[in-house]
Amino acid sequence: MNNLTTRIKPFWRFLIALAFYLGSMSLSWAQTTTLHLGIYAHRDLANLKDRYQPLAEYLQRALPNQTIELHLMNGETLHQAVLNNQLDLLLLNPALFEVIRHEHSLTGAVATLERSYQGISTPYLGGVIFSLNPRWQTLADLQKARIAIASTSNAGAYVIALRELKRAQLNLNQLTLIPTGSNDAVVEQVLSGQADVGFVRTGLLEEYFAEGRLQANQVQILNQQFLPNYPFIVSTTLYPEWPFVILNHVPAQTQRTLIAQLLQLNAEHPVSQAIGIGGFVPPLNYMPMQQLLQELQLYPYNIAPEISLAEFIHQHRIPAILLGFSLLGLLALMARILHLNRQQQMTVQTLKQQENTLQQVISGTQAGTWEWDIPMGSIKINRRWAQIVGYELEALTPLSIETWNRLVFPEDLLVSNQRLAEHFAQQSEHYECQVRMRHKNGQWVWVLDRGRVWLWNEKGEPIKMSGTHLDISEIKQHELLLAHKAQRDAVLLQLPIVIEQKSEADFVIHALQALLNLTQSDLTALYLAQKTELICLGSAHSSNETRQNSSTEMTQALAIWQHLQTDKQPKFVEKDALPTALAQLEYIGYCAVPIIEKTQTVMLLGLAKRNQSHDVSTLETAQLFANTLWRLLLRNRTQARLRQAASVFDSAQEGIIIADAQGLILDVNQAFQQITGYRAEDVIGKTPHILSSGLQNPAFYQQFWQDLTAKGHWSGELWNRRKNGELYPQRLTINTTRNHQGEVQHYIALIADITDEKNHIQQLEYLANHDQLTDLPNRILLTDRINQAILRSERSQTLLATVFIDLDLFKPINDQYGHAAGDWILKILAERFKACLRHQDTIARIGGDEFVALIIDLNHAEELRPVLERLRAAAEEPIEYENHVLTVTASIGAYLYQKPLYSEETLDADQLMREADQAMYQAKQQGKNRYVIYPLPLAI
Repeated sequence: MNNLTTRIKPFWRFLIALAFYLGSMSLSWAQTTTLHLGIYAHRDLANLKDRYQPLAEYLQRALPNQTIELHLMNGETLHQAVLNNQLDLLLLNPALFEVIRHEHSLTGAVATLERSYQGISTPYLGGVIFSLNPRWQTLADLQKARIAIASTSNAGAYVIALRELKRAQLNLNQLTLIPTGSNDAVVEQVLSGQADVGFVRTGLLEEYFAEGRLQANQVQILNQQFLPNYPFIVSTTLYPEWPFVILNHVPAQTQRTLIAQLLQLNAEHPVSQAIGIGGFVPPLNYMPMQQLLQELQLYPYNIAPEISLAEFIHQHRIPAILLGFSLLGLLALMARILHLNRQQQMTVQTLKQQENTLQQVISGTQAGTWEWDIPMGSIKINRRWAQIVGYELEALTPLSIETWNRLVFPEDLLVSNQRLAEHFAQQSEHYECQVRMRHKNGQWVWVLDRGRVWLWNEKGEPIKMSGTHLDISEIKQHELLLAHKAQRDAVLLQLPIVIEQKSEADFVIHALQALLNLTQSDLTALYLAQKTELICLGSAHSSNETRQNSSTEMTQALAIWQHLQTDKQPKFVEKDALPTALAQLEYIGYCAVPIIEKTQTVMLLGLAKRNQSHDVSTLETAQLFANTLWRLLLRNRTQARLRQAASVFDSAQEGIIIADAQGLILDVNQAFQQITGYRAEDVIGKTPHILSSGLQNPAFYQQFWQDLTAKGHWSGELWNRRKNGELYPQRLTINTTRNHQGEVQHYIALIADITDEKNHIQQLEYLANHDQLTDLPNRILLTDRINQAILRSERSQTLLATVFIDLDLFKPINDQYGHAAGDWILKILAERFKACLRHQDTIARIGGDEFVALIIDLNHAEELRPVLERLRAAAEEPIEYENHVLTVTASIGAYLYQKPLYSEETLDADQLMREADQAMYQAKQQGKNRYVIYPLPLAI
């Protein structure tokens, strides 16, 4: 007994210490007087600061002891602020929300923004693809267009529009995108002619029209969609509007207050009108935006998740602290579950608080309404009431209170009758009840039924009563989802503890059993590609029972899961959608989540249900489990690899140098000797100066040592010399190790020979500026040379000419003899055109059968004619191809340019090429196989 008391006392001391610690954390938060609201700056800051300030002031009025400070940030700044714990509240676009939630484990949105225009409010946004040039008619035309976008973190002005281009089968990697920083800058780029097409979010062009900054008849909308009851011009599919997010560390009471305030905002509220929005609604489902980012392979779904232990702890700071108290883990998990349950209850409480406001705006909402003549038993309903349960209004006639009794779930009807009796007895001012109603398709729909008796007889008996119906199925689903997430989070938080206590195989079985319970699946399996190992569990098995690859049923299920992830994306599918050869098992729903590293599937997590399909929530849970399991397995294996670090020194591909605090070399590895040609005995005891090439000046080394001393590390590129005297480029990384007193003990340097990398970069730079078929300069290099020629012309007061060459009769040859013949003609003509010009001139291919020549240093306009005649004659000369003689001609347009003296106006390369293009068009109109010179009127 004494021994037991001795063991218990330290435990209670530990509990008391923990209580003081957690109490001090709560007190610290309570003393915080400022909440920081970060809003994504999708437009110029000058337009947004005054616009959103009323929202901050409105929310602050509900928090008398706190202030709300507004921060307008671009995507990168807001992302970093969340990482640094500098924000408490967020209002941001759905694409950026998904990126931040993926990396920093944000909770879901608490509300979705509504925008209002011409009396119509909508919680959905899209993208608008517009141009001022009629040349751009269809999405297919945009492959060659210069496209202005706000930023790659913008939803409407980039991500959503990009999906439409992918659906139109454009090559997204070859688009010419111009990031501008904001939606306003996109419009300015298109207006100024610096971009051909712009992507902006819905609602922006309407503001420009209203302000008179742009006329509707100026704008051409590409891929325009005409959606019922959607007030804005739109070119894309719609996605949920901006989410409002409250970070986890904000106290629950403050969260409830803020959510209630947000949901009270509607289109008629003065604050909404001041901001220019339609208010806020309960949060929509943002999974479609996540799926869109995955489909387009945009960040963060374009890379495999590789999260170190330090990053995991940093992203999950609160769970990391709680995990440290392993003996109190259950208490911490219960506290988190209670917190999430309070958030669920808050959603329902918010609906109750909206009753009075709802009565004032009922005509403008999507609520069902009803009127009940109580003595007669007759009721009147509006069309929306019938639509909620899947019927047309006429299909429910004749209507009576029995219609209600027939449709309501029996248990809920008893509760409803009890609430009505209390209201009829005037024990409650209003009647309110949440009930399930049978939908026409057989499903149950959750409805919030509210009403009030407004006519009583002399005896105090109710005569007339009216009320509303609100479809709250989505909110109920959200509550169930929150409960599921709370349970799921509790399991996920335990996994790092379990892996420390079990073997890898037992840990995987434990996790799979937990996943079975969470998703109510009948079968789950984990396939580790490296080991070609399949671990399976069924709902009828105990947690330590497995079935291996030898099982026919498991092998067939694995084939199905592998089939589902052929595009390396998480997905779920029903049995009917599978190929006949795979649809042999009795399971109906399948779910597969691959883990991809360097384009290879390293792990596959699969689920199956016998009697029903999977849903999005199950897929999300499977994804979280798959990523968590892989991270923990990697961490476990990394720790084992660290124990083998000694062997890495000799087997590393990079050269390694270990030097003492004086810089004298203590040891080098085999890779160092292969790279430099020096043996270990040649350099040990000497400084790395023996490798110096002499190409870096003393100032370089002075800065090098300053950085290394100040930061403890240095990384960069430099030239060194091998033992045989050969110079080579080298990437060098140096780190400093120090003892407990902070004194330098060693310098550890990693060196890599980057000769091949440098050669590759030079090759890529050449390919980026030249046409791969003809080896001529492409549009990028041509534009640069024209701009340089303009400056040269201005300095020397000489003429320059841009010559646009378009081949006649090229398409018939291409169609008759094939693309190989067309390519042969283009290569032959490229050499001929090049031979027609001087060495200082340029001939470029800008696409298809179009060439542009740049002729410089002309003293007189007449000097151009012989050049044009040579080019025309070169195109006309017959070409032999596979026993065929092929003939094309050329229509040539030339534009002469010389900046007038004392003129401030200067043309750019695009303008010169457009002028030459117009001249070429005139040559086409005049009969082809000729040239036209602008501004000279003579045509030949």
